[in-house]
Amino acid sequence: DPQRSFIVQAPAGSGKTELLIQRYLALLADVVAPEEIVAITFTRKAASELRERIYSQLMNEALLDAVLELPTAPINNFHGLALELLSWSHSTERYTAVLAENDDVRAFEHACDEAWLGQAASAEVCLALQHIAVHKTIDRQFKTQLWKAISRAREEGRPVNRDLLVELDTAVARAYDAEEPKRQQHAVLHRALHQDVAVLLESAWQHYDQLKQANHLLDFGDHVERCVELLQNNAAVLQQVRTRLKAVLLDEAQDTNALQRTFVHLISGYQQGQPQQTEPARFFVVGDRKQIIYAFRGADPDSFDSFVVQVRKVSGTLEAPLVNSRRSSE
Repeated sequence: DPQRSFIVQAPAGSGKTELLIQRYLALLADVVAPEEIVAITFTRKAASELRERIYSQLMNEALLDAVLELPTAPINNFHGLALELLSWSHSTERYTAVLAENDDVRAFEHACDEAWLGQAASAEVCLALQHIAVHKTIDRQFKTQLWKAISRAREEGRPVNRDLLVELDTAVARAYDAEEPKRQQHAVLHRALHQDVAVLLESAWQHYDQLKQANHLLDFGDHVERCVELLQNNAAVLQQVRTRLKAVLLDEAQDTNALQRTFVHLISGYQQGQPQQTEPARFFVVGDRKQIIYAFRGADPDSFDSFVVQVRKVSGTLEAPLVNSRRSSE
């Protein structure tokens, strides 16, 4: 039923891609144009494959109008879709380039050097550097660990500042070589260095953000982050997106992080506390909590259950059929 919202538990080998295609085609028969249907996958490759398979089905059924419109349909991964939505609202006009995923790390490393060793380095930063340097050279690995802590916080929708201490555990632990016989000694040192590392993290992050603004750049993490901020703070843009999107399909729901879940709820109209000026989009989520693979990027093993609970609270019409795995029956 294309009028209903579904969350589908789809184990490996259950044919979930074909299920998504059939759902897309059913929705396409019920909406005006492909641009009204959002399909979100986790990689660009998966999005491209999904688009190609939908194209083949449309050609087989001779739906030529839909074929012509399909190239501009929002079938993408999270970052690509967020960038599309930012473009719709003209929120990317002041940005001249988007940093690739590896380029953002290099830009952050440069920001670290400028913030810690440049003329703008504060006395507090210089003192923190001295404390840490007694135990370990502040090298590229150290900066990479800080970047990972920052990335994890952003994916969880948390502010990046010196209060970000939980994610610093790995960064501080790798600031020195902890040998097994001296583990307790290093645990004490670890706690002592916490605040110093937090000072360096905050100063580097502020400089990195200034670097992006000065050069009109967006990084990989900005896409979803800026889009969520825009939709939460600009009622007119949210209304524009909600009016345009009639259906949202999401693959691999179990691998979403907190920020991505917020993004999906906003564009689909299932965000609690938001005024419902338009009908919520028809929601079709496919996932299996046993298949989580993006925990290192903030994916929550309970995120699939979170989708079920939150959508039920808002829509009250959710069904959750189970798709059995063909692999397990062979």
